[in-house]
Amino acid sequence: LPMNGIITAMCLSEPMLFVAIHAAVPNKTKHPAGIIMAYDLTSGLQTSTPLLTQSGTYSHKGAVTQLAMGSVQGAPVLASSSTDGALHVWAKGAQGGWTHTPLEGHTMSIRGLAWMPNG
Repeated sequence: LPMNGIITAMCLSEPMLFVAIHAAVPNKTKHPAGIIMAYDLTSGLQTSTPLLTQSGTYSHKGAVTQLAMGSVQGAPVLASSSTDGALHVWAKGAQGGWTHTPLEGHTMSIRGLAWMPNG
């Protein structure tokens, strides 16, 4: 996936760097998508992995507005919000990939999100 597009959000939680871009997706759709790329800083910035939903689509249909790293029961999780009204929580799976859980109910753009400091 080429990294051409507009960077809309970034989140650093060492050793991971997450970068959200709003870009056209080759051979997928006519409309730009919100794509979250995960970089493992221990291996450098040359290799990135897109966070995909279980159906294999890119992270969001609209531009990603914010990324925030938190933890649930001691495990690191990433939350992402978007202009498409979607809020996703991403957790690192046992095989190293990222799985997502959509939080539904929003009908308008989500401009911000935050984690409570104590869980």
